[in-house]
Amino acid sequence: MKTIKTSVLIPTGLHAGPARHFIQEAKKFPCLVKIRFRGREFDAKSMIGILGAGIAYGDMVEIVCTGEHEEDACSALAEFLCSTHGA
Repeated sequence: MKTIKTSVLIPTGLHAGPARHFIQEAKKFPCLVKIRFRGREFDAKSMIGILGAGIAYGDMVEIVCTGEHEEDACSALAEFLCSTHGA
């Protein structure tokens, strides 16, 4: 299991378009990918999960990846969340 804590720097947070792009990125990896936010855990490959989390600009999240290519997945997803454009 690999975890990375990062701030969300996408101006709109993980809503609509950025959420869709984030999920597409997460689905590139075969490992299990979760986001921990405010004491809860969300499926990072699910639109309902991501939108339900309500992650906004500046929020601190933890990306948790378990399985094949977990390190690559964590790095790529953390980089995505740190981008200011969200795509």
